[in-house]
Amino acid sequence: MSNSNYNIAGIEEQSQAFASGAISQKDACANLLGLIWSPKTAQYIKAKGARPMINTGDLSFNKAQYADNTKFHALQRGYVLANTERFGTVGLAGFSTLELFGMDRDAVKAHKLKLCAGNKKPVNAAQKKALAAFIKAQRTTDNRISTGMANLRGSVNSMLGVPKVEKPNKAPKAQTAKGKDTQTGGVSTDTHVESGPVTEVKTSPAPRSIQHPTLIELVNKLAAFDVAEQAVIAESKSVQGLLAGLTRTLSHRNK
Repeated sequence: MSNSNYNIAGIEEQSQAFASGAISQKDACANLLGLIWSPKTAQYIKAKGARPMINTGDLSFNKAQYADNTKFHALQRGYVLANTERFGTVGLAGFSTLELFGMDRDAVKAHKLKLCAGNKKPVNAAQKKALAAFIKAQRTTDNRISTGMANLRGSVNSMLGVPKVEKPNKAPKAQTAKGKDTQTGGVSTDTHVESGPVTEVKTSPAPRSIQHPTLIELVNKLAAFDVAEQAVIAESKSVQGLLAGLTRTLSHRNK
């Protein structure tokens, strides 16, 4: 029985907006790659006569001496234009994200000089505080843009079916003479148990209620993907079929 006090129209509207946003992101990635959505196959396919605007190499900064990073900077600027109003000037030393992004080395150097009243280094507490705030604003902006580019790379790679490359975990150190177990680096969450009771690895995202090693491995591998990649996996027919089957099984069991 429905409750008339619920804002059903509002709930539907926001749910639609959320789904539309995800679709818009995928469509944007497809357009960059020269792909188009096909209702016949329910997949993105190569658009007839279309040329990709970018390739995967354009998604990262090329440090080579004579490299052309024009496309990469255009992708960065697109992220900045989409977010500069949202971020405002909070924590950005009075600047907007777009203003900070547009500063070249000379502009940054000139502003630091201005903050220090023409001195190479701050000479009082007020100047030190102002300079520190400006440097922090630069780092905040750089980190935000870097995260935005990483998310874009993940979405594009998922669309192209590029496997995610993971750095190998460092092996734990051997037990010390005093009997204390110490370790450095990450500990692999991809754990297999040959026999005996299965216990949850502390670094594993799998809840304690999941005990079978295959299911633990599945959860660990899913957790290795970023949000954009997880969305693609979640929408696959195999995962949707598995969820539907599990739902039916639980429904019959609880009757």
